[in-house]
Amino acid sequence: MSNDDIPADQPDDSPTMDATEPAADGGAVATEAPQSRFWGVVPTEWELVDGSEIYDVNPSYTPEEEEITYIEMDALDTELPFPKYATKRKAADYSGKLFREGDTLFARITPCTENGKTAFVDEMGSDVGIGSTEYAVLSPDHEHIHPLYLYYVAKSHPVRNYAISRMRGSTGRQRVPFDVFRKELEVSLPPMKEQRKTASILMDIDQAIEKTDEIIQQTHRVKKGVTQELLREGTRSHDDFEDTAVGRIPSEWEVCSIGDVVEMAQYGLSKSLSTEGEYPVFRMNNIENGYMVDSPMKYIDLEDDEFEKYKVEEGDVLFNRTNSYELVGKTGLFNLDGDYVFASYLVRLRTNSHANPYYLNYYLNSKKGQDRLMAFATKGVSQANINAQNVQRVLMPRPPVEEQQEIAEVIREFDRQIESNERYKSQLARIKQGLLSDLISGDVRTNQADIEINPRVSKYG
Repeated sequence: MSNDDIPADQPDDSPTMDATEPAADGGAVATEAPQSRFWGVVPTEWELVDGSEIYDVNPSYTPEEEEITYIEMDALDTELPFPKYATKRKAADYSGKLFREGDTLFARITPCTENGKTAFVDEMGSDVGIGSTEYAVLSPDHEHIHPLYLYYVAKSHPVRNYAISRMRGSTGRQRVPFDVFRKELEVSLPPMKEQRKTASILMDIDQAIEKTDEIIQQTHRVKKGVTQELLREGTRSHDDFEDTAVGRIPSEWEVCSIGDVVEMAQYGLSKSLSTEGEYPVFRMNNIENGYMVDSPMKYIDLEDDEFEKYKVEEGDVLFNRTNSYELVGKTGLFNLDGDYVFASYLVRLRTNSHANPYYLNYYLNSKKGQDRLMAFATKGVSQANINAQNVQRVLMPRPPVEEQQEIAEVIREFDRQIESNERYKSQLARIKQGLLSDLISGDVRTNQADIEINPRVSKYG
């Protein structure tokens, strides 16, 4: 591999003198420490080896079962090692890359490579599995490299950044050549004992991330059930209920249209956006879990009067009016600091004195609210639309404003738990990325540490 193939941000290949050996006269002379174009100076007791010496690329396996495990690209996670799910396929009916337990699947096509899709094949229901032709399958030589250590090498930034720099092909369908793994990648290889410790540290963090994510998903499920119950029964002890156009609700509640509880249903800006500008602009991909989020953003410059017209205020509810049929109707409440405006595929709903904005937002994001919204959706060839007028025709249960606030506060407590766990999960991910770089490069060593080997690591040696 020529120096021209190495990205600009890779370490310089100039020799580093940090070791000595005895000279003939009993003195010491400096010797060059091994240095890698990927990893920098290789620590003492480590080897610098060509990747092809310690793993096979796309090994030739022969499936013996008629139906074998199938892992598609969508099953690969961008953060965690194990595929999110697997199915079965008849081996004879599908042409793809074959793999076994302990192999690493590296997604080599854009945007999956850039997104970091890489998986470790753990437990399968067949001896051989099959997956996308866009995988580079790395099968470890167990005598020299621990399977999970190989996964973390493939997951590291130096490997991914180099793979991205070597992508070839037309825009939108670029691929990493297999020769990146067959001929170009070198590995800074610690002794097996240190590999196992390194893999255990990283696996411990991955399992903490996985557990936190399970808590987040469970909280979402509980929130969904509690929301449905509160929108039927409220927070207070109601003795009388009646059947209405929106279902059975407390007799003290009313049925109204969304138009009755909003003072504004406004379309957003219809102007070209840029990567730079004075004001960030909300678009339909800025709605997550019922709230507006500030990533990714586009920007625009506006005159003062136009900015005031489209400025998003705290408590505004933004409604996605045009998208795929599955995504149209997504709704997010704005509660961020700063000045923002919104684009034309969104409709801004601003509540009047008859509704709490959080209550309205929770209702629109509930199953019944979404079902009633979708009744007004008009389907196109690839998109659906719900205009501002039809949004206001959607019926909803309306408790007294005080009870709306109580309902919203109960549900918001679930949101706070989710946000707290999301922050913790992000913190773990940042810690892992820092440790991954330091451990794989040898900047941080585990050779002297008393580290308990993770059971997942022990399974593979």
